[in-house]
Amino acid sequence: RGAPTCALAVMAAGIEALALFASAMMGNAVLRLPLLRAKSENLIATRGDATPRVWLVAHLDSKSQPVPSLVRVGGIVLLTASVLLALVASLLPLLPVLQLAPVADRMVWWLAVGGALLGALPVMASVVGTNSAGALDNASGVAAVLTAAAAVPAGVAFGVMLPSAEEIGMAGARAWARKLPAATALNCDGVDDEGELTIMYNRHRPDALVDALQRVAPIGVRARRMPFG
Repeated sequence: RGAPTCALAVMAAGIEALALFASAMMGNAVLRLPLLRAKSENLIATRGDATPRVWLVAHLDSKSQPVPSLVRVGGIVLLTASVLLALVASLLPLLPVLQLAPVADRMVWWLAVGGALLGALPVMASVVGTNSAGALDNASGVAAVLTAAAAVPAGVAFGVMLPSAEEIGMAGARAWARKLPAATALNCDGVDDEGELTIMYNRHRPDALVDALQRVAPIGVRARRMPFG
């Protein structure tokens, strides 16, 4: 109250700290951060003498989580909206042109705080446990990869990698990728018997892969970006 510049500075520092931490955890911090360490192993097999250029991949964990993915994504969206509201509340006293006559900046602050508290609950509750048989996530993916590997004609060089610690920032896959030259990895994460074959990507649409699968797959193929959160 009465110190909007200070509030804005604290807000900016908090956003920067959060952004730096998130950026680190989305990178290799899960491998390097000396806190809460655990140990797991990847299972790797190759055919041929040369380093494979194509790998079949399916992660090897059976995790449980008390919060459904849709609720977790909703919490992340609400947290993001709350941060934006707090930013607006910080700017309102500094920029009169932004002030809305019927809405006091204090009301915006309360909306931001309330939204942050509600959004934080499902995110904080999204802990990882082991109370699951992992039939879909990801025994089905491992079975699909092993079935595909058995069907590859003899003489074709390729690799199979079953990484661990997928729910812990994909730590197993990151550790493996750091030692691997450029290659194509086909990752199978959850298989059922309904709908289309879905290819998800997080940077560039893999047009060549999608076109190849559309030619040979017995069912429809669609490509879309990884969902937010």
